Amino acid sequence: ESAGALIMGPTLKYLDSVDDPNQAPEVIYDGLEFVNFVPLPHWGNERFQEPLGLIKRNLESDGYEVITFSDTQTIVVKDGERELF
Repeated sequence: ESAGALIMGPTLKYLDSVDDPNQAPEVIYDGLEFVNFVPLPHWGNERFQEPLGLIKRNLESDGYEVITFSDTQTIVVKDGERELF
């Protein structure tokens, strides 16, 4: 699911605009850094498009590489190479 993809990147910064941080006992913005980009799911989904566009712009403004993918796509990383399916 989307949280599983998001946590793989370097940060969860700005994602609190789509998920209420007040529902969590602790807020942590650090990702696991398994990949050096922010995987941003649900791209093209009408329900999320406006907040995701803002999140993407803010992350890129902070210097993060953002890879967007739709609800029917996945990102595969193997030997440092990325492929979108």
